[in-house]
Amino acid sequence: MAAPFGQPVPKRKKEPHIYPEPFIGPPLATHAQTFILLHGRGSNGEKFGVEFLASKISDGKTIPELFPGMKFVFPTAKKRRARAYNRALVRQWFDGVPIDEQEGMSREEKEWQVEGLVESGRFLRGVVDGEVSCVGAKNELVNPERNLDASEEDGDDDPFATSDNDDDFDFEQDTGPSSIASQVTDFVRQNMELPSLPHEIEPAFLKTPVFLGHGKGDEKVKIGLGRDVVGLGRGLGMDVRWVEYEEGHWYKVPDEIDDIVGFLRGAV
Repeated sequence: MAAPFGQPVPKRKKEPHIYPEPFIGPPLATHAQTFILLHGRGSNGEKFGVEFLASKISDGKTIPELFPGMKFVFPTAKKRRARAYNRALVRQWFDGVPIDEQEGMSREEKEWQVEGLVESGRFLRGVVDGEVSCVGAKNELVNPERNLDASEEDGDDDPFATSDNDDDFDFEQDTGPSSIASQVTDFVRQNMELPSLPHEIEPAFLKTPVFLGHGKGDEKVKIGLGRDVVGLGRGLGMDVRWVEYEEGHWYKVPDEIDDIVGFLRGAV
């Protein structure tokens, strides 16, 4: 609405519900690969990125020093109303019920996270596409599960909660892993508002190696949840490397950084 003649136009409030520009760790040499990592609830890309890029392996080197051609991209989630925290504005990729309260969730509570997952998925797809245009799809490394930075947040985001009810997702029990993988793909793509894939096409996630690390003493995201995810992934035929650490709600330095470096060397 225009201000009355002769009066200053009121300033618009800064919109908090947007995705800021990602924090970038530029390559130290010719750009050959891109590594995209997501922060946890309540954090941001810059805070997580600065700490992660400074983390050293056992010999004292950092990941950028070991992979000089790698660009690091740390997107930042927009602020969302957190129902579990009196609707406070929190940077989170999606809203959800705290993990320790998820048993016996209502359908409405399970669906809290869907809107954010769909929207964040679209945003991150744009980030990935932009990097693919620079280096090619084979050189894109994406960490969508937050397995490197779990302790930066409250640990309450659980994207697997939507599929833990037989009323929501009923696997055909007499099918093999590849058929079940197709069912999982259909289920996820439907919830993410993406078109279905022809069933003769093997889901891409079956060919994507996964590294998951978890602290045994994690009080926010219990290690049993991590083990459940590993069992689900391997049951679908995924190549999952799982490592447990004598650590709490954080990635362990240098042990886990050593393992991440080993994983990346096998991937690139």
